Amino acid sequence: DANRIKVGQVGGCDVLVYVCKLSPSYQVLEQACAAIGNICKKNRTNRSLMGSVGCCEMLLSVLSLSPPERTAVQAVRAIGNVAMRAPENQLKFAAGNGLRLLLQLIETLSLRLAPVEQQVCMEHNLSAQNRRGASPASGGSQYNTPRGGDKNQTQHQESFL
Repeated sequence: DANRIKVGQVGGCDVLVYVCKLSPSYQVLEQACAAIGNICKKNRTNRSLMGSVGCCEMLLSVLSLSPPERTAVQAVRAIGNVAMRAPENQLKFAAGNGLRLLLQLIETLSLRLAPVEQQVCMEHNLSAQNRRGASPASGGSQYNTPRGGDKNQTQHQESFL
C-alpha cells in the first residue's frame, strides 16, 4: 500500500497514462494497464489522480483498438479498479461508451472461449439442418446445442479475469 501511495505522489499516474497514449506496442499497453490497475487498487487518491489525467478515456481507447486478449483483460481490470468507488470516473467511462466497448469485448471473448466440441456439434447440426432445408422461418431451430444432460458435453470453466 505504501508503494501505491508513493507512485501516485511522484507522478506515476501521469507517466503511465502518457506511456499508454504514445505506445503502439500491445505488450507495453498490457503492462501499463496492469500497473494502473495495481496502483489504483485500494487507493482512492490514485483513482482520483488517474481520472484527472485522462486515464478513463485512455483505457477506453485501448479497448476500442480491439487489442489481444491479454491486453484487453488488463485494460478491463484497470477500468474496474479506476472506477471502484469513484463516481466521477464511472461517469467518464459511461460518457465514453464504456459499456458498449465492454459488451463487445465480452461477446468477442465468449465466442473465442466456446468449447471446440460444442462448436463442432453446432456446425454439424447446422449443416444437417441445411441439408434438410430447415430454417428458423420454417419452424426449425437455428442452432441445436447439447443440453445439460449430455455426458460428453465439455463445460468451459476458464475465467478471463
